[in-house]
Amino acid sequence: MAKPSVRLRVVEIAFALGLGAVTVRAVQVQLLQGATYRARAEAQRTEHVVLPARRGTIYDRNGVPLALTREAYHVGVARRELSDRARAVREIGAALRLPAGAVRRALAKPYAFFQGPFTASQVVPLRSVRGVHLSDELTRFYPAADFARSLIGRPAADGRPASGLERVLDTLLEGRPGSAVVLRDGRGRVYESPGRLNAFPVPGDAVYLTIDAELQDIVELALADAIDRYDAQGGDVVVLQPHTGEVLAV
Repeated sequence: MAKPSVRLRVVEIAFALGLGAVTVRAVQVQLLQGATYRARAEAQRTEHVVLPARRGTIYDRNGVPLALTREAYHVGVARRELSDRARAVREIGAALRLPAGAVRRALAKPYAFFQGPFTASQVVPLRSVRGVHLSDELTRFYPAADFARSLIGRPAADGRPASGLERVLDTLLEGRPGSAVVLRDGRGRVYESPGRLNAFPVPGDAVYLTIDAELQDIVELALADAIDRYDAQGGDVVVLQPHTGEVLAV
């Protein structure tokens, strides 16, 4: 049987070897692989995103907006972060104009998502509700959806080419996007505010047309009535200002 002094010596050697291994590994992680682990951690909690530019507004000759950009919101709810689920159901349902039953069923999941899109005024009451997370996007809005649609057109979208003045004037309207590094929580959700702004988005220019919205509306109604009355396949109307050649309606 080994003497106590021998056993103690063996323990001391084993302890020294273990301490040495831990030290070597610490040096390896911190000095040799530190940059790799820092980059990996940074990638897990941050994300580089493009900040879209606000598209310029299209006005008629009198300043009536025909096409503009506004903010729309999507709403996410982390169930575990809610302090009062019953109250949250009422507030979310009232703000988003959704049935309480639908909200309650959505909150049965750990993270509920309401696609919307919802307007800025709708989500104002939810900004102070703990557990509610808002994500915003810029959407193109037409106050009168069918007004002069073939003339104004639409900007390019997924699977759809641009058309009309939205295409012709695109370089003026599109603006210049910015960029930011945003922070993400443990579940990968992006916080509403950017963590670091690299470049501000520059909004597009506003464009004023020679078109008179009121006259354009009259012309469209008259043309539709004439096509129907004479059973025609189609028709065209162009109204010009005789002294300047400006197009007032088309």
